[in-house]
Amino acid sequence: GPCFSHAIDLPNNLATRVADLGPPFDAAPMVWALLVCLTETIGTLLIVLGCRHDIAPRMGAVILMPKMAVATYGHAFVPGFDDKFRKSYAGAWTPPGFSYNWAVGASWDCGIFGAGYFLAAYMIIVAWPRSEPATLTTKAA
Repeated sequence: GPCFSHAIDLPNNLATRVADLGPPFDAAPMVWALLVCLTETIGTLLIVLGCRHDIAPRMGAVILMPKMAVATYGHAFVPGFDDKFRKSYAGAWTPPGFSYNWAVGASWDCGIFGAGYFLAAYMIIVAWPRSEPATLTTKAA
């Protein structure tokens, strides 16, 4: 979803939105936009493909958390930031008085859920207790 959408329209869409965040992002928005694409791709792959191991999803979540924290900050505190996403969130339900961080049902390019949900999910992945490795037991004859 978002990593593909961001990559195909990097200079016109993502870099512009990154610049809208203000300092320090507006000084080199293309560099930051490329880092967003990189973290979205690597972090997501680690979470999805590493689901049978404890460490890979946690690493993916750790990689994605700063990006989602910045996105959450933008939607919550940067004046006019949500306005730029109005089209993507046109069909979404947003709790009254809240930013798009807490929207549900956004278009695929924004990940269906708002940034706040993703940030919370990544924090849960990191904090979830480690599972014990499965052990094989055999019955003694």
